[in-house]
Amino acid sequence: MIAALLLIFPVLVHTSNEKFFEKVSEDYKKGAVWIEVEPRQPDPNSESITLQCMDPETNVPCSEPYIIYKLTIPKN
Repeated sequence: MIAALLLIFPVLVHTSNEKFFEKVSEDYKKGAVWIEVEPRQPDPNSESITLQCMDPETNVPCSEPYIIYKLTIPKN
């Protein structure tokens, strides 16, 4: 059972975020690197995968979605 979940989970994450991963692949080819940033709201004009605090008892968000890493193409 656990093995099946370990195989299925990455497929679900990738297919639900396919547009994001395609953009990351394109940017990697341009020399992009991940940089750590202070927790902040995602840029609405950029693709992102956000984190969000959830109350485990009520399953209600306890914060706004945020990012902690940003894919950046270094300027030469």
